[in-house]
Amino acid sequence: KDADLTSQLLIPTKTKKPSFGELALMYDKPRSATVLATADGSLWVLHRDAFKAIMMRLGDDVGSRQAARRVLRTVDVLSALHSGQLTRLGDALVEKTFQDGETIVRQGDAAEEFFVVVDTCNVVAGNVGDVVAGHVVCTVRRHADKEEEESKEVMRLTAGDFFGERALLANCKVLQTARAAGGAVTVMCITRAGFEEVLGTLQHINNADRKFRERNAAHREIE
Repeated sequence: KDADLTSQLLIPTKTKKPSFGELALMYDKPRSATVLATADGSLWVLHRDAFKAIMMRLGDDVGSRQAARRVLRTVDVLSALHSGQLTRLGDALVEKTFQDGETIVRQGDAAEEFFVVVDTCNVVAGNVGDVVAGHVVCTVRRHADKEEEESKEVMRLTAGDFFGERALLANCKVLQTARAAGGAVTVMCITRAGFEEVLGTLQHINNADRKFRERNAAHREIE
């Protein structure tokens, strides 16, 4: 039988929709208080395993976004953006994973996304300690619309590299085909619409980049 409420210490809640129990799940500790219903109501319940899985995914996501923001600071066409803009841009990135051999973008298609490679490590099946590094292979054809034409590899990208920014900002076609190779590849990406929602029109970004370069050039001439 439940203990008499009058003999227990009642802890008031500060919000209309309080939550409880998360600290015990996070730190694997015993419950620090007994919770009793004083009136009829409904609760949402999250199991320990589901809670831990969500927290692990959130941690991975935070790490990926931090890595992506570091890469964004090295992108030439974004060099005119201040730290607040780069942070908003990094928060708007969406994670995607491409399997070995899967096409990320195809030469000749409309340029709609900018990509940052954030993870290329793959555990070898049956060998937990063995890890192989995937990569992104970029190829071009002289005639993008001729599938039978042999393509030429022009570069390989790994974690920390990026691609698609100039085609996106210049509003032109994708200049080269990019495929995952050597294993799965995880990228953080943002669409043209996402760019403009966070930072304004792409033309505004191009203008800011041009002025930034002109100022740097003038400064070098003075020196």
